Amino acid sequence: MEAVGTSNTEAQEATHIPDAEENNNRKSPFGWLIPLLSVVLVGIVILNIVLINKKNNNSTTDEVRTEYLGEATLEDVELESLTTAADETTVESEEATTENVTTEAATKANKQTQAATKADNSGGSTGGNSGGSSGGSTSGKATFTANFKFSNNWESNGKKFYQLNVTVNNTSSRTINSWAISKDLGASLSIESSWNCTASASGSKLTLKPVDYNSTISKGGSVQDIGLIISTTASLSDFNYKGTGSGSGGGSSGGSSGGSSGGGTAEKVEPYKLPTLPAGSPVSNHGQLKLSGTNIVDKNDKKYQLMGPSTHGIHWFPEYVNRKAFNTFKKYGANMVRLAMYTAEGGYCEGNKSAMLDTLYKGVDYATKEGMYVIIDWHVLNDMNPNKYIEQAKSFFSTVSKKYKNNVNVIYEICNEPNRGPSWSDIKKYADTIIPIIRANSPDALIIVGTPTWSQDVDQVIGHQVKQPKNVLYAVHFYAATHKDDLRNKVKKALSKKIPVFISEFSICDASGNGGIDYTSANAWKKLINDNNLSFACWSLCNKAETSALIKSGSSKLSGWGTNDLSDAGIWFRKWLTERVKVNG
Repeated sequence: MEAVGTSNTEAQEATHIPDAEENNNRKSPFGWLIPLLSVVLVGIVILNIVLINKKNNNSTTDEVRTEYLGEATLEDVELESLTTAADETTVESEEATTENVTTEAATKANKQTQAATKADNSGGSTGGNSGGSSGGSTSGKATFTANFKFSNNWESNGKKFYQLNVTVNNTSSRTINSWAISKDLGASLSIESSWNCTASASGSKLTLKPVDYNSTISKGGSVQDIGLIISTTASLSDFNYKGTGSGSGGGSSGGSSGGSSGGGTAEKVEPYKLPTLPAGSPVSNHGQLKLSGTNIVDKNDKKYQLMGPSTHGIHWFPEYVNRKAFNTFKKYGANMVRLAMYTAEGGYCEGNKSAMLDTLYKGVDYATKEGMYVIIDWHVLNDMNPNKYIEQAKSFFSTVSKKYKNNVNVIYEICNEPNRGPSWSDIKKYADTIIPIIRANSPDALIIVGTPTWSQDVDQVIGHQVKQPKNVLYAVHFYAATHKDDLRNKVKKALSKKIPVFISEFSICDASGNGGIDYTSANAWKKLINDNNLSFACWSLCNKAETSALIKSGSSKLSGWGTNDLSDAGIWFRKWLTERVKVNG
């Protein structure tokens, strides 16, 4: 069988590969140009290929680098690609230097931020110290004077009690970093209480030292609101003390500025600017109130009965702290409103302190402009023992009593309902600390002190009143469906022993604030209160879905309530106010 294919001869003919002889026969005088042109053409082709590849590579590189540099333009990249190796080295070196400078600046800024944060957290003392050290050149002794003023005194059981207010003034050209006072008062003494300082006594020697937030005093600065109560057999009067403390700086601007911005001095409180009172309003008619025996009397020494609503927690129902709401109750016959500022449960000591103060201050302002009296209620409840937040209480009452020192309408309730543990002895200790702080600024204001077991055991006060009893009343709280003759008898017993009582919270349902209304018990309480000229605040001004709320839960009105807006408790309370306003005027 014959193979399929082509012979070698046929293949050669088809391909036609010329041999050397044939080539020689085809030579001409210009035959040398053909190879040369071929070489040139091949070179041109190769060169084009190289140039095209280079362009493609450069284009790809440009795209990548443009994407990496973000805002850099293609022209920037092309220009940069023409930079020599030496220039690239220089740029890299400059970039490294810039990065180091930026890092150093960031580090410095970070340290400054940390220092500022630390100063803020420490009450400013760190700011004062760091400013003093950076601005000053030396450290050493610094001089100061301390002014001792005796704002109150009384006698009990053969001892003399003195309340001292102290101001420490930096009289040197340095920042004072620490100070201490040691003074012999001439007779044995005891420290009863103190605030904004550490006080101790040894024999007749009194020693005062700063606390962490007022140890630093800038050049020309002072520390105020230092106070204490001492007992002694000596007779004392105002005096000045000169001393030295550790200082830093040489009076340079850095030291002075640092101390000032660091906040070594006490916060200044601007007194409330009194408005013009409405003519014929409760406060304009009755003025400064005081105690006469167990009775509250007005500026004309006439018996006077305070009465009005208590807000619910002002951080839960701030919308009811408004002037029109207070005016509505004034039209019903109220002459007072109680502002319940919780200390726990998201309140002042555990929540947004700034927001709480803002609402409280607005409440005092609205009541004052309506010519009404107003109770600032430090509403201890789930914190149970008022001593739990005593340091916050010291600061708070120092601030508000200074702010409202010119107000005759502000009343201080210093612990709403101590409960589940604290004895009257515990509460009295707290009260004997807080009352002098208020008295330093508001010497005549009425003060209400809570009593044990949700302010029910007022009989325990008998024979154990607070050390400064002037214008101090003791709280009783009742809920008519729960608290009946047993608690009413405690009130009668206390009154018979000349213990002044203030019903600073009540309702006519059960103690939960809910349940049914007990009108029989409510009317028995009303008679006891009216017969003994007791003042009272009804719980509570809000529309919470509970029996004790004075506004129906379905009402969204914040003032101007009619009968259809008031709850049954609200209607009962309005009727009582209307009856009593005819008696009180």
